Amino acid sequence: MRITNTQGEIKKGRLGDQAFQLKNGRQMRRGISKKGGIVSKTQNRQRVLFQRALAWKATLNIDDKKNLESIAYRDSIRNQDGIIYDWSMLAMRIALARPTIHCVEL
Repeated sequence: MRITNTQGEIKKGRLGDQAFQLKNGRQMRRGISKKGGIVSKTQNRQRVLFQRALAWKATLNIDDKKNLESIAYRDSIRNQDGIIYDWSMLAMRIALARPTIHCVEL
């Protein structure tokens, strides 16, 4: 099946469960299977944690954002490429960080 528009151009794209594409100058049609496999408990927990982090970040006001920005510059908190975090990325890093527990003997 070849799909062309009124100018005679071969179209490519998706239509329902079919995808049309050009391969070696010829149009071909292929079926698309539905995405979505079984989500593991760990992946689901990570998704929930990320959603909570985004929700918390959305509640920050301008003063909180400025404070996070100043903390990043003051303490020189950088990513793997050596770039100092902006307030948004630092907020996500804080929200997604796992707490560390140090046992102190008395």
